[in-house]
Amino acid sequence: MKILITVGTTPFDKLIRFCDENLDASLAITLQISNAASYIPRRFDYFNYVNDIISSYRNSDLVITHAGAGTIFTLLEMQKRIIVVPNLDRDDSHQKDLSDVVARKKWGLVCWHIEALPDLVAHSTHFKISPYEHQRFFGGRYIESMVRDLYHG
Repeated sequence: MKILITVGTTPFDKLIRFCDENLDASLAITLQISNAASYIPRRFDYFNYVNDIISSYRNSDLVITHAGAGTIFTLLEMQKRIIVVPNLDRDDSHQKDLSDVVARKKWGLVCWHIEALPDLVAHSTHFKISPYEHQRFFGGRYIESMVRDLYHG
């Protein structure tokens, strides 16, 4: 099983360090670290943030990801098996909120306590995920009419 661990553009050294120090060294793991990361992995291959990460997603059987909306929805649209690890040290709660949705809709596993990550990885292939269905945004015309009314009122 090929595993990609991704944190996007924002450093999430706690996740990278934990994975590097605690996940089974026999696993095929690659880590994507932030360009501003303080911790550099020692046991697994890694690369810095890149704009075109889609090929890395495609080549992975499991993606362990921060709870960034862009990353999560891209992975869901690609029908990838995911484990979401929200960065709960952030000042805002958007990663927690999005993780709640992923857990509730069973789109993937959510790791609320980093110490549980090795067990989640071991059981990730047995978890029955619910398929994600992309819904087209339908509010464009509504927003356009509001802007038109606002400026041309």
